[in-house]
Amino acid sequence: GDDAPAYYNSGIFVLQCCGCTTKLPSAFSRLLVMRIPTSVIIKDVTLEPLLQVLRWSFECMAAGKYPSQDHNGEDFPKTSERAKQAGLDIAGAYHFYYVQTVGDWKWLKEEFRMAQHYNATECCFKCRGCKRGGCPLNVYNFALNAGWAADEQKRTHAEFMNTPNRSELTSLPGFHHDTILLDAMHLLCLGVLQHAVGGALFTVAWHYGMFATGAEGTTWKQILTKRLQVAYANFLEWLKHKSLNSSQPCFSVGRLGLTSLSSSPTVPRNWMQTRFR
Repeated sequence: GDDAPAYYNSGIFVLQCCGCTTKLPSAFSRLLVMRIPTSVIIKDVTLEPLLQVLRWSFECMAAGKYPSQDHNGEDFPKTSERAKQAGLDIAGAYHFYYVQTVGDWKWLKEEFRMAQHYNATECCFKCRGCKRGGCPLNVYNFALNAGWAADEQKRTHAEFMNTPNRSELTSLPGFHHDTILLDAMHLLCLGVLQHAVGGALFTVAWHYGMFATGAEGTTWKQILTKRLQVAYANFLEWLKHKSLNSSQPCFSVGRLGLTSLSSSPTVPRNWMQTRFR
């Protein structure tokens, strides 16, 4: 991921399979499928024939039998080893099934040709959450009644499969759009997690009345400001107890980005990315 360069100005596209039931460490359970310098990849041209072979391979493994035809539907030469193995068990009584795709969000977006992604207003292919606007579907709204979490706002598998010119990966036996797992580092740690923390802090401080103080004030902003000050003092005590230091500034209404009580906490990018040292 991250288009990390392997050569001067070119990276390497790597696709690998990993058994999800093995007890081996991940580094020892991966099977390399393909490795291609990104400088030679032509969009929608280079990878598609290779993914067609991958899809065919998974179909054979799911059937549990060696095939009699190649991925183009042509019979293997009668004298070839592959023709002799046709119909035999690949691994005895065992069958192999695709269960999930894991990868960098950029690659998933490009390969699955997602209309909903991090650069689009509707950024989630599983729900109808939006990046902008103070609407109930704002993805930065982490309240318990957030609109995007409602069942009627979920995107169906049929909607996902209605994408024109779908990737070969969507034809893998057992594929469902829920089998696409987004990269946690980019989606969470560098993505919405900071907003989730801000939303959680707002929820516990306002709706549940935690960190309450006496004579808090007359307006919601004054009341919440004093509660957040208490929360920050508790945070500093926790750091001291754990022998940790943090660069986190004091919690405040302004840092939560609240202009009204109906706003969704949309914290600035540099907030809640606490650096412990």
